[in-house]
Amino acid sequence: MKPNKTIDKKELDALVKALSQGSVAAYSTIYRLYYPRLYRYGLQISRDPAFVEDILQDLFTYLAENCRKLRRVSNFEVYLFQSVKRNIFTRLAREQQSRNSRDRYRQRTEPLEDQFAPAPDEALIADESAARRSARLRAAMAELPDHQREILYLRYFEEMSYQEICQILDLNHQVARNYTSRAIRQLKKALLNLELQFILLFFSILSGK
Repeated sequence: MKPNKTIDKKELDALVKALSQGSVAAYSTIYRLYYPRLYRYGLQISRDPAFVEDILQDLFTYLAENCRKLRRVSNFEVYLFQSVKRNIFTRLAREQQSRNSRDRYRQRTEPLEDQFAPAPDEALIADESAARRSARLRAAMAELPDHQREILYLRYFEEMSYQEICQILDLNHQVARNYTSRAIRQLKKALLNLELQFILLFFSILSGK
């Protein structure tokens, strides 16, 4: 389910090496492959699309201006996701401090009901029942705590290993597994509750006829 995953580690290493030597073609390829994925990940942390876009533009500008430093990066993919997370929280903290606006901070970090919606360029769900299941899943995901939603996204939408997730979220292996198991249990419970609500609504409509 990993989106836009058309490159293996060997090819990525070659691209990063070329980028570190100043290759414009390598930069363009990395931008095309990772911008959509990093954008979707950023929306798991901040609810402001323009804010996330700004973070990504800063990140890719930094990569272009400091490409030679990438020679010291051991896992480029993890480095990118770590950078997005760190830069978002750094920017949010700086804005909160400078503007003293707790309301704006909370607004940007609240769960989004549609944050797991597909990007506009991805295939649309044609089947109506599949669309209903997708809507219930999005609603259930929005009910999860931030850290659980984020870890599920990395594990099942980005298909990252627990080792990579631990590096990005700064967790130990067992804690990451515990968070994942707990999130899955809560997600199943939320989906069941939504299903029951749908059934109750259905019968209430019937009884009113």
